[in-house]
Amino acid sequence: MDLDDIERAKLALQSIFALSAAGKLIRDYLKKGEPVPPDELEETLKGREISASAAKHFSNIIDETLLEHLSTRIRKELERLRDSFHPNSGVSSPDRQRIADEVDQIICRELIFIKKFNNKTLPHHEDYDFYELAERHNCQSVL
Repeated sequence: MDLDDIERAKLALQSIFALSAAGKLIRDYLKKGEPVPPDELEETLKGREISASAAKHFSNIIDETLLEHLSTRIRKELERLRDSFHPNSGVSSPDRQRIADEVDQIICRELIFIKKFNNKTLPHHEDYDFYELAERHNCQSVL
């Protein structure tokens, strides 16, 4: 995939926020004891639109190689969620719960990665707030 830095940053941001949203969606359905509707999960996994200014801001913080690594790792996790919660996946309920619980750990790991390469602070932009994301996923080691 040959992307410029801004597109790479946009993909990374979309992916991390999609993972967060998918984790919340899955936990909500698991709490109700209901299956996650595949169409709703698929829509959530697409992620929200990221503005060009947010992507540019993020691309100025994280270099292209690190953006590619970040995006690749998160996209693998998104694919694992998609596969695990597909109605015909054969994944047991306890395993689905474990996978859903791991979303917090994954988000925290990626925020630590981002913080490390941004002078030990989480970047902030009007279109994205990594501090809010860290709080939502109980990333105490990041805050």
